[in-house]
Amino acid sequence: MAACGVSQVDKRCITGDLSDIKPSSGRLGFEVSGTIEKIGNSVQGYAVGDEVVAAIPIDVGGGFAELVSVPSNCIGT
Repeated sequence: MAACGVSQVDKRCITGDLSDIKPSSGRLGFEVSGTIEKIGNSVQGYAVGDEVVAAIPIDVGGGFAELVSVPSNCIGT
């Protein structure tokens, strides 16, 4: 991953304004960018080495990390 953003959702989770949002990863971070290192067998339209941006689902989170796994329908170029 090359970068992540601190969004309003992150801020509101940190301050407690969105205390009902509990990402399954246990970490915040919903907006990321980077280079694809590995893809699943059924993923189409992307390849290892593609530079992408992604919006990680709120119920998943985890963008504040070195590596993230993102569903292909959440990726853009």
